[in-house]
Order: sequence, then structure tokens, then C-alpha cells
Amino acid sequence: MSEAAEKKEVSRSTFREKLAAKAFNRWLDDYEKNPEKFEHTWATVRRHLKQKAAGVEPTYGEKCVEMLNWYIDELAAEEAGTDAEVP
Repeated sequence: MSEAAEKKEVSRSTFREKLAAKAFNRWLDDYEKNPEKFEHTWATVRRHLKQKAAGVEPTYGEKCVEMLNWYIDELAAEEAGTDAEVP
């Protein structure tokens, strides 16, 4: 890989990390402002524990990725001046 390509890859990686950090901060801000929006969390914990006990791969991580991607899309849309679709 050329030096320019390496710099571009590092820059892209740094951008993704910063965007992910902003998304996690937004996620927590939403929780602080609207805790009732997250009341389903205990149901999610129970489902996760049941899946593990049954020897099934838990789906929690998949749902987290969906939510993280939504927050990232929301932040990107704000920067672009458009609206993100709610999952």
C-alpha cells in the first residue's frame, strides 16, 4: 500500500471512530432526555439471557448495530442537511 493510500485509510478510520463516538454520545443523550423511550431495555436483557441459556446466539449485538447505524446516519444527515429515517 502506498503512503498516500495508508494516510487515506487512517483518515477514513479516524473519521469512522469519531462518528461512532458521536453516535454513542447521541444515544446516551437520547436516553437521558427520554428514558421512557428505552424502557424495553429490561425485556432485551431478559431475551438475551434466555437466548444464552438456550444455547442460541443472542441477537442483542445485531440490534445494537442497527441502532448505532441509525445514529450514525442521523449525524451524517444532519451534516448533509437532510433527515435520517427512523428504524
